[in-house]
Amino acid sequence: MQRGIGIDTRLISADDVRELIPGLNTSDAVAAAYEPESGYSDAYLTVTAYANAAKRLGADIYQNTRVTEILFEGDDVKGVRTMDGEMHAPIVVNCAGAWAAQVGAMAGLTGDDKGEAVGKNILPIKSCRVQVAVLRRPPDMSPLHPVVVDFIHASYFRADAGNITIAGLVDPAEVDAVVDPDDYANHTDFEFAGDVAERLIKRWPELERGTSGEGYASLYAITPDWHPIIDEVPNGSGHFVCSGFSGHGFKLGPAVGLMTADMIIGKPDPMFDVSAFRLSRFAENAPVRGSYEYSILG
Repeated sequence: MQRGIGIDTRLISADDVRELIPGLNTSDAVAAAYEPESGYSDAYLTVTAYANAAKRLGADIYQNTRVTEILFEGDDVKGVRTMDGEMHAPIVVNCAGAWAAQVGAMAGLTGDDKGEAVGKNILPIKSCRVQVAVLRRPPDMSPLHPVVVDFIHASYFRADAGNITIAGLVDPAEVDAVVDPDDYANHTDFEFAGDVAERLIKRWPELERGTSGEGYASLYAITPDWHPIIDEVPNGSGHFVCSGFSGHGFKLGPAVGLMTADMIIGKPDPMFDVSAFRLSRFAENAPVRGSYEYSILG
């Protein structure tokens, strides 16, 4: 499927994997998917670049300006009230991420960051704490290595500057780590760091000679099917939701930007069909499901 849209990806053998990462244990692996042109980027710098580009095109960006109310006149959005005063606009987009349920409540979408209930007027987005461990590889190990997602040990790891490996878990239980997005521990738990280290050492035994560094924790905005909500709610109101990306929003960003813009301006022939991400899918018991076990949407 990926090759069909021009992505350079292929199945390789366990022996091929060991050539790519010498010392990796592949005794429990049959094959791997390899995408040589894939990688990672700095999300903070990328979003900052988008923000600077938006400013050059005339956008105003207000940081540290909390929205306290979404203003309506009847069923139509009229703007927002912030801690620094009112801003009037016929369109308001809730892209508040881990705070989306709180902001949604301002538009009459009941519920909070627990996001448990699923109904017509519920915005089921949980604010969940997700942890990342940092390990320093031994000096004699390779300064870089590919990004690895290890479904056997439900973990992932990638290289970073300074002989650092960043690692975390591929764990559906993250949905249970519901926290207050304004008050949560942003450091890695000792037990988590030990768990991740054990999984990495099973895959790459040489890492046992490494040292653990300070990790960090941040927030996912998770929906019941781990896919975003992109919809106008209520229909025709000018209030849009674009949130609940469950940890994979960055890579969906370019397509979502086009999708949301087309939806807002009512483009008659949009590039993407937004219906899969409608809020009502949860009440309809029609969650987004991939076509294979590990898929996000495919």
